Amino acid sequence: MLPVRRSLLRTASRNSSASQRALTSLTTASPRPAVSTVAKLHHSPNAPNASRHLSSIVLPGLPAARTPIAPSMVASSSIHRAPGSSRQLATPASAAITLGTGSFEGLPAGFEIQETLNGSKAAAPYAVFTKDLEVSAQDDMRYRLVRLANGLEALVIQDPKTDKSSAAMDIRVGHLSDPEELQGLAHFCEHLLFMGTKKYPRENEYSEYLSNHSGGSNAYTGMDNTNYFFDVSPDHFEGALDRFAQFFLEPLFDPSCSEREIKAVDSEHKKNLQSDMWRGFQLDKSLSDPTHPYSHFGTGNYQTLWEEPKSKGMDVREELLKFHDKYYSANVMKLVVLGREDLDKLTGWVIEKFSGVRNTGREPPLFDRSPLTQEQLQKQIFAKSVRDVRKLKIAFPIPDQGPHFRSKPGSFLSHFIGHEGEGSILSHLKKKGWCDRLSAGATGDANGFEFFKISIDLTQEGLKNHEKVLESVFKYIHLLRTSNLEQWTHDEVAQLGELMFRFKEKIDPADYASSTATQMQMPYPREWVLSGAWLTRDFDRDLIKQTLDQLTPNNCRVVVMAKTLPDGSTEWESKEKWYGTEYSIKPLPQQLLTQAPTEFEDLRLPRPNSFIPADFDFKGPLADVQGKKPTPRPQLVVDNDSMRVWHKLDDRFGLPKANVFLVLRNPLINATPSTSVKTRMFVELISDSLVEYSYDASLAGLSYMLDTQDQSLALSLAGYNDKIPVLARSILEKLANFQIDPRRFELVKDRVKRSYENFAIEEPYRHAGFYTTYLLHEKMWTPQEKLRELEELSVGAVQQFLPELLQRMHLEMLVHGNLAKAEAVELANMAWNTVKARAVNKSELVSSRSLLLPESCNRIMKVEATNAANVNSAIEYYVQVGEPTNVQLRAVLSLFEQMATEPVFDQLRTKEQLGYLVFSAMRRSVGGMGWRIILQSERDASYLESRIDAFLDQFKATLDKMSESEFEGHRRSLIHRRLETVKNLYEESQRFWAHIFGGTYDFASRYADVEAIAKVTKQDVVDLFMKYIHPSSKTRSKLSVQLNATAKPSARFSAQAVDALEQAVASQGLTVPKEAWEALRAQQPAIESVKDMASEAMAQNPTPVPADAVKQMLGLVDSLSAQFPFVEEKAEVSTSNVTSAVPAVEVKDAVAFKASLNPSKAAMPVVSFDQHAKDPSGEGDEVARIAEAVLKATAAPAAVEDGEPKANL
Repeated sequence: MLPVRRSLLRTASRNSSASQRALTSLTTASPRPAVSTVAKLHHSPNAPNASRHLSSIVLPGLPAARTPIAPSMVASSSIHRAPGSSRQLATPASAAITLGTGSFEGLPAGFEIQETLNGSKAAAPYAVFTKDLEVSAQDDMRYRLVRLANGLEALVIQDPKTDKSSAAMDIRVGHLSDPEELQGLAHFCEHLLFMGTKKYPRENEYSEYLSNHSGGSNAYTGMDNTNYFFDVSPDHFEGALDRFAQFFLEPLFDPSCSEREIKAVDSEHKKNLQSDMWRGFQLDKSLSDPTHPYSHFGTGNYQTLWEEPKSKGMDVREELLKFHDKYYSANVMKLVVLGREDLDKLTGWVIEKFSGVRNTGREPPLFDRSPLTQEQLQKQIFAKSVRDVRKLKIAFPIPDQGPHFRSKPGSFLSHFIGHEGEGSILSHLKKKGWCDRLSAGATGDANGFEFFKISIDLTQEGLKNHEKVLESVFKYIHLLRTSNLEQWTHDEVAQLGELMFRFKEKIDPADYASSTATQMQMPYPREWVLSGAWLTRDFDRDLIKQTLDQLTPNNCRVVVMAKTLPDGSTEWESKEKWYGTEYSIKPLPQQLLTQAPTEFEDLRLPRPNSFIPADFDFKGPLADVQGKKPTPRPQLVVDNDSMRVWHKLDDRFGLPKANVFLVLRNPLINATPSTSVKTRMFVELISDSLVEYSYDASLAGLSYMLDTQDQSLALSLAGYNDKIPVLARSILEKLANFQIDPRRFELVKDRVKRSYENFAIEEPYRHAGFYTTYLLHEKMWTPQEKLRELEELSVGAVQQFLPELLQRMHLEMLVHGNLAKAEAVELANMAWNTVKARAVNKSELVSSRSLLLPESCNRIMKVEATNAANVNSAIEYYVQVGEPTNVQLRAVLSLFEQMATEPVFDQLRTKEQLGYLVFSAMRRSVGGMGWRIILQSERDASYLESRIDAFLDQFKATLDKMSESEFEGHRRSLIHRRLETVKNLYEESQRFWAHIFGGTYDFASRYADVEAIAKVTKQDVVDLFMKYIHPSSKTRSKLSVQLNATAKPSARFSAQAVDALEQAVASQGLTVPKEAWEALRAQQPAIESVKDMASEAMAQNPTPVPADAVKQMLGLVDSLSAQFPFVEEKAEVSTSNVTSAVPAVEVKDAVAFKASLNPSKAAMPVVSFDQHAKDPSGEGDEVARIAEAVLKATAAPAAVEDGEPKANL
């Protein structure tokens, strides 16, 4: 497959409902040459730390960390360099000015200096880009590109329809610019920047302001950029923007927060220690050129940011201030501001709030050589994985692709090498039984260097034959090199990009602001700042061939990551410093370096794509063209014993796209662990067999997903409606007539087996969440139960199961988008006739149910973490509240959730520093509803539970002190969230499908919610809190699942051991500054840190220290740590002696506990199907009146004076 471009991912702790997982989104942010993942704002009720800043560090290609830079690696960059020589467009030092001290020297072409704005004198001079920006045909927003006198470039965007305003700042500095002696400093800067400013000194002022006004924030640190972004309700945009601007004007970097936030960075790092993705990324870096900043440790931890600097007498905060002063310069900043206000108003805010940002005139960092030299190339690294995975990765250093935005050679080559159709590398390797998946593409790493990477998921046989896998890859690349690279291939790739851009849909405003700010750093002509990443304009065959010439065995490094070496042995030679990854290094085989293939077996280049759509007619009409509100729900168009079909013709977005979601229900699917596993295997085998056929469709913007969910086979299709019926028919015919390939069966079985086994390696907080769900779900099987069934499974057993599975079904389908009602019915009939099933009895279609905790219940399930190497424990603390269809109770609980989210994070994460992962939210299931807190920490789970109890007791006082105006602010914020409009077709489809799949068909629930929320009083929230949530309640129903780590944290070096070591060092005549010993006594760091410090001190000694003496000294550290063990002093934490009114009882037998609980009601429609069959086209105006009445009743006084509130539905 092609590399995921700039995916926007929620953090690992985000939960997705079953219905959400059924859907396949085609909505993405702007593609970038860089392949990276970005943590996203947490707005959803299911999202951890909703509305709260969670910084992150980003990896190229996948989640990543960042690294430092040696001064020698910073080369100058200038706008006056030859075109295409740098991706940087920052103001050059020669043109650097400070506000009021000079003109706009060096202003790029197309900008025009202005001193007035909307007829009045502007707060400061500014320059406007006068050319039209190239925008998507579907884009109804207005844009203005401006440059301030300090060199800061800003894109202001007016979107009158948005219900969230947003802003983002991208700064051209990342962890490659870390000082070598303070690795992780850029990441730490990103963390601490949020902790108060001179104008707004309270450390959680920003996050609290956003949380109280329907917003949230986040940030990430990249290799050569740092990105900050937020969103907020439009009525409070200026206040949020002013707080945001202060981070770049006068941040406090409060000394009292420094060590706390370093511990947060450390906790973030420890969260990733057992992640193969992070381990592999750091191994790549650690084994690169040691003189290149890429080789360093960009995440940072307590050792690199506190212990080691302190031992050297460094003031970490002082170094942070130097770093900020040096790199946070206006001329390398790109700002995006998106709001409802007109462009003049938004421009005025930008000028007023950001013109004071300093311009130091610094040159943006340029890393103009590859991290892989001849010393690192032509090597294969064998690394030990944590999970049972088998990955082969090939990395080729290639020229920075940023300057080649017109022809995009790396992207063009990825189209061929990452192809999955007939004749591709993937198809060839699958036929040999060596591979399951493959991806390829240029990774866009940093300004000045780049890699082209190929990643392959190997089978067991593929691991054994990994050198033959490599030969196949290079055989295909040789085939490509000897081909003519025909014009039609370029035209097809360019056409696919043009279609994506032409029909690009809106995304979350904060995501859009963040990705656009990053895109502005690219060297596109300014008129292409929005289109440059999408469109391929030139076919530069010579440049493509030059890039292709870099993809040779002589110019690559290979990494093989698995639980064992290819020969099955487990003896590795070395261990990586930061993650402890074991590895060995071998040269690439000589025959690979010299091969010149003349025979290509079944490998061939792709043929023309038959799935490229041709019909783009919109079947409309759009609601706003008719002067109406969009229809708020789908219509039930077929309802009989066999099927139920829902349809809505798109009247909101006007795109030639559609989403089709269908489920085939059969209670047999999840009846037992055996039937569950057989169904899973069936789905995996079908998906595996469809890869070649469906890949062209996915390239052409039409994707599908086949999955099992509860009692259903779920199929979703999303994309251009032109070819949806063709793809749907092919998938359903395959499903109805499937014959299992015995060879693929064994390979897929192995993949499924490893997925079950790898559950044991999951993060502790995920296990806590799983077991909570397991205890509260009537019918759910554990991975261990499924694994036992899988091990006995044969080809014959699954093949015999298929007729039984498919002979009885009930079909439910949603067709939404640019497909007419008749087409929806035709599609449903085709599906039913293809499957050839008979109807399931209606009595068998009762939904799954939750299990309900009894009143006065306080149960604790204690589970030992199954990954012995993970130092973290975790807890999910759940209190049951009631039935989710109780609108009034749901409204009060939702408001409590809104009020508690920020305090939970501020107290448990920011102040107490319990761990990086802190999350609170409602938990909803069929028939059950409650509230939960999830924590992951190095502290034991029982301690975490005590801190949650203490927080709840403390929060009682918070509620009591809350003023009526604060309460009303929370209520308005929640109502605003509930009334947020959908951003794109997929999001609207997902909203509809959640109600259909969930069985309530409650499409109007959010309007019922806001009416109920508007009537909630503060006393209602207090009463709910005291009855259902506070530990003093005698009727509270509470369950906690505690995951306790079995790994021991790193041993510490005690102050007594330091005393003894100082004497030993002095006796050897080694000189160590007194301050270093004092720092060691104060910190009592990890033993490994002491060894590192000792090694460094001996290496820097004027007289060389013999190797035996070094070894003896390091052994002495171990012996002294054993002789004088570290004893941890318990931190003084203010507690409230909180005791639960209901004594705790441990759950020792999960099955027996579940058997003792009563099941909830099954999901039932809240409105009759007869009502849903009526034409809903007039209901949009009706729900708009409801929303506007609620907004008017709850609006702040100033908002009412400004005019009648309008619902943006």
